[in-house]
Amino acid sequence: VEIDDPTNADVSENPDVTLPSVNPDLGVCSTYLGLASNSESVAYWLDRVYTIIKIGSIVGTIVWSMLDLAKVIANNKDLLMETVKKCAIRLIVLVVILLLPAIIDLFGNLIGIPDILCGIK
Repeated sequence: VEIDDPTNADVSENPDVTLPSVNPDLGVCSTYLGLASNSESVAYWLDRVYTIIKIGSIVGTIVWSMLDLAKVIANNKDLLMETVKKCAIRLIVLVVILLLPAIIDLFGNLIGIPDILCGIK
């Protein structure tokens, strides 16, 4: 007895076979998180949290660097280069935090996923 297995059917041999359609919205960010422009979506709140993180990281980097430099200049000028290196590392981390959406968006465009961040910038 031969069983006809439709999973092994060759579509080119039988033009009457139709493949199931795939939802084009499947896997799109806005399907899961919504858009950042909609105030009732998760993406909106993620955008707000990211904005707070950006502002906090800028202020934190400036304040901590100024405090460290003032402390070193007032007390021990021999540790100035070490403190400058610490401030440079903070600045590099800040730049990465600020450029993170652009990096993720670039990666998404390279792999063919448009608007991978749901409008979070």
